[in-house]
Amino acid sequence: MNCFCKQYSFPHRPLSGRCNGTELFERVYREGWECGECPFCVQSSETHPYGNGVALQYLRECKVSQSSQCPAVLSASYGREVAA
Repeated sequence: MNCFCKQYSFPHRPLSGRCNGTELFERVYREGWECGECPFCVQSSETHPYGNGVALQYLRECKVSQSSQCPAVLSASYGREVAA
C-alpha cells in the first residue's frame, strides 16, 4: 500500500524519509478498512428516535495519537500488504 502525501511527487512507502504516513492513515480511517480489528479503534452505536421508530448509528473513533502508530501504516511501511 503506497502513500500519496505531498512530501514526494510519486507514490511511496509510508514512513520513509520525510513521509510520516498521514495521507495513508487518513485514507485508512476514512474508508474504514483495517479499523475493525485494530486495538486503537473504539466502536460503539447510538440509537435516536426517528419518526415512529428508532435509527441506529454506528460510530468509530481512532485512539492513535500519531499516524506512525497506526498498525495499517506500520504494515505498509514494512512492505506488507494491508487488507482492502
